Amino acid sequence: MYIVRGLCSAVAAERGAKGAYDPGSTVQGAAFGGESGNLASSKLAFALQNGFISCIDFDIIRQNFYTASNLKDLFHNSHPKRIISFVHAIGLTNKL
Repeated sequence: MYIVRGLCSAVAAERGAKGAYDPGSTVQGAAFGGESGNLASSKLAFALQNGFISCIDFDIIRQNFYTASNLKDLFHNSHPKRIISFVHAIGLTNKL
């Protein structure tokens, strides 16, 4: 979970970017279509949404692999190899 949580933060920090995902954030699951009783899963959903969909540090790279407006769209309409290639392109596989 720490790897996913730091998806945007780790790479953005290396690039000197500001405003990356804050793992201490208290964002709840309401942003993803409903209330969630599990804060850990809400934070995970936020980290995934941030890294795979909305992190501006990855916009240009992301456009080379897929376009999606939310996680459901991403995982239902994008080939898994495209998603994995994106993860590799942003350097996350080097951190595993």
